[in-house]
Amino acid sequence: MRKIFNNLNKVGRNYVDNSFNLIQKEVFTFVINGENISSAINQKKNENLIIKVLNWFDDIWLYVEIRFVLNNNSSKKKRTIPSIFFTLSVFQGNTSNENKVQLFRAEWDNYEDLSDKHPQPHWHIYTQREIEDTSKSFDEIIVSTDESFKNFIEKDTQIVNIDKFHFAMNGQWSNNNSDVHKVEFESDLTNWFEGVLNHIKKELEFIKVK
Repeated sequence: MRKIFNNLNKVGRNYVDNSFNLIQKEVFTFVINGENISSAINQKKNENLIIKVLNWFDDIWLYVEIRFVLNNNSSKKKRTIPSIFFTLSVFQGNTSNENKVQLFRAEWDNYEDLSDKHPQPHWHIYTQREIEDTSKSFDEIIVSTDESFKNFIEKDTQIVNIDKFHFAMNGQWSNNNSDVHKVEFESDLTNWFEGVLNHIKKELEFIKVK
């Protein structure tokens, strides 16, 4: 595991900040740390937890958490990769405000068995939550006798919630292969981490310029 952390920290310092460092939070759980740290609210699995995020660039903030679960079939004779649960969230907002907007989350859950049917790795998108909150605010503060406007508001707030939708990141559907990928080598995770960071920053910079 030490080699994995060394490589992940090296990638983080190259793509995020020279102070990027994964520190231990619990026995097998490690989270992001660095110099320019601020608070944010992490929305995950019906929980709203206050976390520490690291400033990436401009008003963009990053959260990284990695959790290890030792496999039951691990043995000293055979070196195996533990079950790894990796989550990376991107936020936008000011340093002094913990109510930063959570834009999206990238995850790779590496289970020992394939009982989990969600695609791995995958994205979670949070934009819909902001749209619904805006609609509800309008519904609360605007009193209208226009029936068509009321119907529009009601229809808009009934859009399906996609927070729990797992958007496949590496589906091999064109080859008729599974969309569930396991972490088989240490390099799988670090290469993926580097690619995700590079992709996110490139796209966000493009959007912000537009």
